[in-house]
Amino acid sequence: MRRQRIGRTGVEISAVGFGCSGVWGQGFFPEEKARALIHAAVARGINFFDTGHNYCAFQAEPRLGRALREVFAERPRGDFVISSKAGTTLARAGLWTGSRAAATDFSPDSIERTLEASLGNLGCDYLDIFFIHGPRREDLSDALLGRLVDLRRAGSIRAIGVNTHDLGVMAFIAQSGVPVEVALIDYNLAQTDREPMIARLAAAGVGVLAGTALAQGHLLRRSLPRPWRAGDWWYLARTLLKPASRALAIRARAVRRALRREGVALTLEQAIGTVLANPGVAGCVFGTAETAHLDAVVAAVEHPLPPDQLARIRRALGQVSPGGGGE
Repeated sequence: MRRQRIGRTGVEISAVGFGCSGVWGQGFFPEEKARALIHAAVARGINFFDTGHNYCAFQAEPRLGRALREVFAERPRGDFVISSKAGTTLARAGLWTGSRAAATDFSPDSIERTLEASLGNLGCDYLDIFFIHGPRREDLSDALLGRLVDLRRAGSIRAIGVNTHDLGVMAFIAQSGVPVEVALIDYNLAQTDREPMIARLAAAGVGVLAGTALAQGHLLRRSLPRPWRAGDWWYLARTLLKPASRALAIRARAVRRALRREGVALTLEQAIGTVLANPGVAGCVFGTAETAHLDAVVAAVEHPLPPDQLARIRRALGQVSPGGGGE
């Protein structure tokens, strides 16, 4: 799989990264299947694995660590890019609650403690990218940014990142002198309003990673008559419980209708391929609990969209007003 340096960092990532959250990290998903997916991703050339300290009720990070210990027994740690996130302190913040405000701690000491815990969970001496998870603009204080620079200088992290759905935070990151080097944002065919900001971030030397590249699965119709799986119920619960997820689902349906008018029955490969065709995007992060899904994403990287297909998709998107999202 092709790799490229992200932003002004020295970190080289595969075009797609494996997101270790969602169904993959839940207790109901078997540990052996979760580990097998990590090994399958490595075998297919994926070198980037992303998680978060609070993901899946704090289960995802240790689970990834157990899988990585097996991987590192066979391959050098330096072959891989490992990232995690700090700032959100509740196990299910943002899913069961309407606001993250009461579930966060962006103080420098808390962020550093979380980093130390993450390194232990993951079995790593350092993180390649350390993301601040969902901050407001005021949370990115001089004290916090200074502490992150100190941690980078000490070798605990290689690059400072911010994971945000907030256009105002993205604009702040794009300013000269802000030491954030990587932005993980929500970007997909249903959230094309991010594109001007992606260009601005890339021009500032900030590496842009696209999360939610499939709009939480809402861009693709579930194939029938496949029986519903545990993961299907989990994603349905998220849609019902989170206002932003409901709004994204509605918008994704509008995008699918516009695509059908252009004769495009959107596939996973097309959805991922269109995101990766954006020159300002260094890569995308996806999550899956199925090997077939993993193979389809890898295929999207190995076989870029033909120009005529990309043009039809962009033409369809032009029929829908740019849409965004948020926390």
